[in-house]
Amino acid sequence: MTKSQAITTKLPLILKSKFIPKREIIPNTLGWVRPDGIIIFQTSEAAEKYAKNKCVSALNIAQPYEKGVLVKDNQILGEVEGDVNKVDMSKYIGKMAGAAFFHGHPKINGNPEAPLSLPDYLFMVSQKIKKIVAFNQNGEHSTLIQKPQKSLLIRLLSKKWQDFFIHIKQIRAGQLATKEFAKKYSQAFPKEVQEKLEQTLHADIGLYYGNHKKIKAINNNNFTFEECMAVSCTERHIRRNGKAAQITNDFWEKISEKLNCIYETNFSNLKKHT
Repeated sequence: MTKSQAITTKLPLILKSKFIPKREIIPNTLGWVRPDGIIIFQTSEAAEKYAKNKCVSALNIAQPYEKGVLVKDNQILGEVEGDVNKVDMSKYIGKMAGAAFFHGHPKINGNPEAPLSLPDYLFMVSQKIKKIVAFNQNGEHSTLIQKPQKSLLIRLLSKKWQDFFIHIKQIRAGQLATKEFAKKYSQAFPKEVQEKLEQTLHADIGLYYGNHKKIKAINNNNFTFEECMAVSCTERHIRRNGKAAQITNDFWEKISEKLNCIYETNFSNLKKHT
């Protein structure tokens, strides 16, 4: 090898070491994939950071969509790609107890992103999820955390009976949340449709707890064409100006304690109350 060849051979290494900054590898941020597809991190913080990055990245592409990531301690149990309106986690039904569920809320038609919705909470309750988080495209979050049961009596029971009484309490919490949200949200609409709209919104609870009689009764109380137009126009307006998102945020701030939950958000489009 000539002298000039030796210099040419070494040149890329010199350039690499001189001009490309070295990145320190932090072991805690690295995960490994088990044969069953579950990703393991060294810490739960690293796992949750991974989930956030996945959800937020899905919101910052040409065609944004909801990404759902299921985290339990330091494990990524699963990831699902949805569409702009929802993400279907049905393949994990019955496997989410004690886990945290992270997902994105895309900006739809330019409207301000909404915080966690009533269906988000009902899904959390029905699957015994301990924490549910929605991110917007800026990485801001809307979070509900289920606090441990306060009842000493329940904690003294066997696991079988604990699960039974906790399930009953969760059903009641879901019923309370649906009732109160339906009442609050319907007040943003014209007075002539508020009662029917409140009843229709209240039917959501039947989708989670099999209350088919209530759903049938609500469906028999259909809106007239004029009422449908009033509801549709009002809903578009309050979504566009951010009022719908603010109503939902105010609702969680008011009721989360009654639901034995902690609610917090740093969505910049929401008014902060003191």
